[in-house]
Amino acid sequence: MNRGEEDYIKAIYEIESRQQSHDVISNLHLMQYFSHTAQTVNEMIKKLSKKKLVEYIPYKGSTLTEDGRNSAIRLTRVHRIWETFLVEKLGYSWEEVHDEAERLEHITTKKMEERLFIFLGEPETCPHGNKIPSVEYHKEIKEIKKNTLIDAIEKKEYRLESVVDDKEILTYLNHLDVKIGQLFSVSRIDPVNELIELSMNNQTIVIGYKVAKCLFVNAC
Repeated sequence: MNRGEEDYIKAIYEIESRQQSHDVISNLHLMQYFSHTAQTVNEMIKKLSKKKLVEYIPYKGSTLTEDGRNSAIRLTRVHRIWETFLVEKLGYSWEEVHDEAERLEHITTKKMEERLFIFLGEPETCPHGNKIPSVEYHKEIKEIKKNTLIDAIEKKEYRLESVVDDKEILTYLNHLDVKIGQLFSVSRIDPVNELIELSMNNQTIVIGYKVAKCLFVNAC
């Protein structure tokens, strides 16, 4: 596979993970993810289908084959290992690491992947709180469904477990001084204006639904 093909299968896997299902991923999803034209997406899906990395269902979209899924999981693993290295060893902030890790994942050998993982102390999650997949990709199982902040209930306490790896959202959370492991309570939910009011660090923070959908939490 070339880099473009790898980017596409990883994108399908990432979109699946965000939706927490193995549903068919439409070409429209991929057009929005990459800001690519319909023709570009169609051509790439055809290439991946010929290589038996995706199964395309006309008028619906694509799912990863077993080979495609294993490749996507491996890329995701390497990406998150590099993000961890960049934050822990080189002092990058969590919103800076995605693009760097994106470049490094495509040139990382299996030997480098494993040595880097061991060097870091075999971390379980990346700086965004997301699970680093096992080296045994074929045994990787679907993660248990996680609750987003959208699912929260008023007057209950929660812990921030992970966030979607999106630069704008991560920069915004930095501005609010929100971190993985943060404890907070939900003071008020305003469904009309799509706002959630949180009590955190002795202050009140208001977060919109768009951001709330990208924050994964556990009740305390």
